Amino acid sequence: MKRFIFVAAISCLMLTGCFKSVEKPIEGSDLVTYTAKDTPLLGIKSANDQTPLTPPMYIQVVARYGYLLAQRARSSEADPVAWDLLDGNAKSVTGAVYENISYAPGYFILQSAAGKYYLKNGSTSVIGPKQEFMSKDDLLFTKSDDKWGVNGILEDKYDEIIVLFQDGKPDYRFVVKAGKQYSLLGADGKVIKKSVTSQAVKRLEQLSKKYESKNWTSKNHPLSGRTVANLKTAI
Repeated sequence: MKRFIFVAAISCLMLTGCFKSVEKPIEGSDLVTYTAKDTPLLGIKSANDQTPLTPPMYIQVVARYGYLLAQRARSSEADPVAWDLLDGNAKSVTGAVYENISYAPGYFILQSAAGKYYLKNGSTSVIGPKQEFMSKDDLLFTKSDDKWGVNGILEDKYDEIIVLFQDGKPDYRFVVKAGKQYSLLGADGKVIKKSVTSQAVKRLEQLSKKYESKNWTSKNHPLSGRTVANLKTAI
């Protein structure tokens, strides 16, 4: 009997080394991480499936809003931190690697040495690179070379952008500042009034105080939203 146990133990060491992979569910997904022999790194696979979706190359994997954020192992401490954004099949969503990934329910901000990229949840096309992004209502504000714009509507060339809303109406206008000049633009970005006085802009601020709960702004920030009673008479 002892001889049988000894032979069985030798066979185990010769064939597999008695290594047993450890699987842990990735909370919020249908996938698991697994361990492999001779490495502390994690791979990704489907539960109860022996075919791996990725090799063991990550130090952590988390699920966020339908995607996986997976941090790659670095070959040296001098290397930058590297993250993959993966879909439900552990495939790269954009084909790129990022130094940092931040997220909200509707979007991800992906940062690399080239700048920041914006990815709408459910999309595979990124916007960028840009210096900065800000999402408000249905508008995506973008910043390049210290100038602001609105994705798909306005180029990044303004020092200040005020989104002008009429109370109770879905329509809006843009009051934009380039250099010392203010202009009034439509929701499509076309010029309505080429020159608007700074006094008119101050008056707009006074008119909007009645709707303070519907206004949005940050202190000393060049982006804001103002609500007034009537768009046609505001500027």
